[in-house]
Amino acid sequence: PLAGADVTAYPLYGQGIKVTTDDLGRYVLDLGTGFYSVFTTSEGYGKSIEVDLIIRPNEIFRDVNFTLN
Repeated sequence: PLAGADVTAYPLYGQGIKVTTDDLGRYVLDLGTGFYSVFTTSEGYGKSIEVDLIIRPNEIFRDVNFTLN
C-alpha cells in the first residue's frame, strides 16, 4: 500500500474523478453506473497500467489494486 497516491477514474465521456489514497494506501471512488478506465500515479513512480471497469446498477467493487513502476 502507498499513501498519497492519486487514483483517477475516467468515464467513457466526461471528466475524470480523482481521489488520493489515505495513510494506509486505501481509497474510495464513488462512481455511477458505466464504463471507467482507472489508473494510479504517485510522485517518484510511473503511471500504473489502466484497469477497465464496467459498473452495473447496485454493483460494488472491492480491492481493486494497482502496481506502480
